Amino acid sequence: MRFSPPPVPVVFTSQLTVVETTCAFSRRLREGTLTSGAYSRLTAFDYDITYKYVIADVMPTTVDTACRMSGRHPLRA
Repeated sequence: MRFSPPPVPVVFTSQLTVVETTCAFSRRLREGTLTSGAYSRLTAFDYDITYKYVIADVMPTTVDTACRMSGRHPLRA
């Protein structure tokens, strides 16, 4: 009998994840519960987004609108 390794889990997310996580980390930075160094490390997730997740497409206008709105309306999880 031949055993194969367990499959690697596949994580699906949308492009809005970048906006949501950046907003969450920005809020923590503004509140003083996150250092600027930690903020820089946490928001440098280009590699993870590119190689570890399957990204669902979102219209660019949706992403642009969400980014603009985040400046006026901080998101909360």
